[in-house]
Amino acid sequence: MKRIRKSTMNDLPEMLVIFDNARKYMASHGNPNQWHDNWPSKEILISDIELGQSYIVEDDEKGILATFAYIVGVDRTYLEIDGAWLTDKPYGTIHRLASSQRERDIFSYIISEITKNKLNMRIDTHSCNESMIRAILKNGFKYCGIISPVEGGLRNAYELVVE
Repeated sequence: MKRIRKSTMNDLPEMLVIFDNARKYMASHGNPNQWHDNWPSKEILISDIELGQSYIVEDDEKGILATFAYIVGVDRTYLEIDGAWLTDKPYGTIHRLASSQRERDIFSYIISEITKNKLNMRIDTHSCNESMIRAILKNGFKYCGIISPVEGGLRNAYELVVE
């Protein structure tokens, strides 16, 4: 059975492997710069776990399918946008999403589960991350503009208004 749960320090070794493989995947698919230099770092992942904002998707038979940070509340990265958000209502943000590649379309599962709380969603990705952009748009997010995250560069920003 598939489920989402908060990550623990016991999950960290596998999470690091998933992120390492995700960096290699992105580099080999035309997106070498989004997560260069071991981004996200082990320290960031530990902080996410300690803050209770790190999650994994796991399956009884397949193990860990994905890992991500889910943060509810104002995200300082999104305070300035070259464009406009769809709403100024409260929202949750997904950051640092990586899949183990053990199951397809895991992003759709994550969105379907998280939106059960009826909170709007925001997400961003590098303009070269074509597979993520496809997944974001497929799940009802709308393009809102460009943001500048703390780690540098520019990112396409999207919002999903949950009715």
